[in-house]
Amino acid sequence: MPARPIDPKRFPALAEYLERLPAGLLSYPEATSKGILLRSSMASHYVHRTWKDLPPAIVSAVRSPPAVTGWVSTVLTDAVFCLVADTFYPTPEAMLKWNYDRTLRMAKVPMYSAIAGVVGLERFLKGAARVHALFQRGTDVSVEVRGAGADVFLRHVPHLHGTLNHLSNEGVFRAALESAGGLDVTVKMLESTPTLARYEARWRP
Repeated sequence: MPARPIDPKRFPALAEYLERLPAGLLSYPEATSKGILLRSSMASHYVHRTWKDLPPAIVSAVRSPPAVTGWVSTVLTDAVFCLVADTFYPTPEAMLKWNYDRTLRMAKVPMYSAIAGVVGLERFLKGAARVHALFQRGTDVSVEVRGAGADVFLRHVPHLHGTLNHLSNEGVFRAALESAGGLDVTVKMLESTPTLARYEARWRP
């Protein structure tokens, strides 16, 4: 029996994300993310009654999230993110606050806090690609630092990360930079395409 289509009225971000992928949830198996990212999406959230007819892979992931240190599909990770955002954080403002708060919680994980807290903001930015690789494979991050600011570039295969996920990084990057010692940090997404997102980060010198 074919999978039931995602209701775009009930789950607009999830439906749009899966529709744009070349093979839905089976797309880009080589792109993986640490289980902590999917688990943090579900943290403090219950399995909503409207989720029962979603694809089995999504239902299984929200009912039994993967181990924190395991590697799982980035597509599945982003699908769960879209689902939680659609259900509990339907506005951009609410979604950004949620992502900022959950990134601050993740920053307290020993592996991450040891990196960000010890090296300081400047060295953290210079090593951003290596830090990012601890959590994602198949997505590349580069940073160009200019004084009390930086341009951050996120690159990946087409539609691996959707527009909502790109936008969510405003909150993610702000929390990460603050955890590394940045003061009065602001992050603004300047560009979002199927293969690239570009951000401008600023902080108090």
